[in-house]
Amino acid sequence: MIELIEYIKLHMLSLEQDYEEFYDKYRDTLEYKHELINEIKGQIIASRHLLSVAEGILIKNEGN
Repeated sequence: MIELIEYIKLHMLSLEQDYEEFYDKYRDTLEYKHELINEIKGQIIASRHLLSVAEGILIKNEGN
């Protein structure tokens, strides 16, 4: 479980870096590029959720 949590954290970091790069580069350009930025943001939100669930499971299992 710890390995999964570490993977999700690295994945989120990569997504956040992509988001910042695309946002800075494309924020004032065509609509489809905004959609790409929003897609990356959605992936970040989903990854945060998975991370919180995985960490909650890990904490719960440590108590047993």
